[in-house]
Amino acid sequence: MDTPTISAYYREIDPMKRKKLLDRSVAENEDPQMNPLRQELWEIRYREKSKSADVERADGFMALLMDMELGKGSVKKLFGGSRIKKDIRSRLDKLEFERFARGDELQQEALYRECCHLVQSYMQLCLEDKTYGTAFLGIVPMKKENILAKLRADIFETFIQFPCDAQMQEELSCLTRAARAMYALQFPEDEPFPEPTEGGRK
Repeated sequence: MDTPTISAYYREIDPMKRKKLLDRSVAENEDPQMNPLRQELWEIRYREKSKSADVERADGFMALLMDMELGKGSVKKLFGGSRIKKDIRSRLDKLEFERFARGDELQQEALYRECCHLVQSYMQLCLEDKTYGTAFLGIVPMKKENILAKLRADIFETFIQFPCDAQMQEELSCLTRAARAMYALQFPEDEPFPEPTEGGRK
């Protein structure tokens, strides 16, 4: 069970605030088995400096998500699909996904928790973004149920259908599992996501 500090760590989006929380947890000798792995993943995830003046470190996991978002519409096209998959595999290599995914139980759990954090952050950013909940050139506000339907569709397309379309189910399986779990946690009364459609979207 997470301590209050680690719970806050997995809720926080800002990289440097996350580091302060993790450093506090380490200083208080909390979870000595998992915290070194969390520290390692923090360094991997936020190793690059941000180009934005407001954020000190770039988020490598979010960059992976953006690669997947951009690739959704063209991954199955004759030209472009192989480049998208190459870019995503390169990103996964930088984030050392395979090493953690094929590691021991603690390494796998640490990667999964970080994937859950990415999905949770994505949902939070979408729901807080005023332009996300608008239609007709960003002018007309959408009803709450339509915003949630859009979020559900976007999560399914990016985290579940895209890995299938890209034939990268194994490489992205931790993200897919995290997306299913975090969506169910956020919206327990909603139906579970369906399985992806082989050979194309429904």
